[in-house]
Amino acid sequence: MTNKVFNGSIGYKKLSFLPFNRDFALRESLVKSMQDRGFITHIYCCYSKVITGGRELYVLDGQHRALAAQYLNIPFHVAILDIEPTTTEELVNLVAIYNNTSVCWQLDTYCKAYAILGKPDYVELLRMSKENGQTVSTVAFLLGGSTCSRSLSNSTLLKTGMFKIHAKVTAEETLALAKTLDYKMSGRMIMAFHYVRLTKDNFNFLKFKKEFNKEYKNLKNSKLDDFTDKFIIMGT
Repeated sequence: MTNKVFNGSIGYKKLSFLPFNRDFALRESLVKSMQDRGFITHIYCCYSKVITGGRELYVLDGQHRALAAQYLNIPFHVAILDIEPTTTEELVNLVAIYNNTSVCWQLDTYCKAYAILGKPDYVELLRMSKENGQTVSTVAFLLGGSTCSRSLSNSTLLKTGMFKIHAKVTAEETLALAKTLDYKMSGRMIMAFHYVRLTKDNFNFLKFKKEFNKEYKNLKNSKLDDFTDKFIIMGT
């Protein structure tokens, strides 16, 4: 790791900011703190050609501090990592590691990063998640083609940028049917419903719909981790 001192607004121009990193803005409280105490914590950066093809110095953590230093036109300390990511997966993982001083990256953050970087499966995942009001984890379970009723989507796979859509049609069908119910299904309900309707040959959706609408309050209050057995009875 190489430590350097950059000079105020001129040094700020040497930095590049990743399109998928958290939004940042000038914070009055941070500006006041830096006026009183000076610049204390390093800004972490790395060089990479992944985004534009040109070698640029990207801020991994410290966007707000850099902006405040630029506004105050004071010197700031930059720690440049020896690591130089050559793939989008390496870059996203590095940002997630360093850009978590206050709030760690959630699954949504990883998915948004890969979508912004142009991975079509992640773009579609986020679209369907938003349109159907379900978490990316739930929708990824459906799109991934899982046939196990008791497993969540592979969060590690989503975080590494390796997620692929294998069952878009059946996922869309499940989500469309769920919208016809009187009550919104939770993520665990959606996954159990998806599994039952695809694996039980004698599944009757009209019967299930009637029973689900009638029993919804009891189902919700039961706080079950898995609704598969209940849904099999309701739909067969």
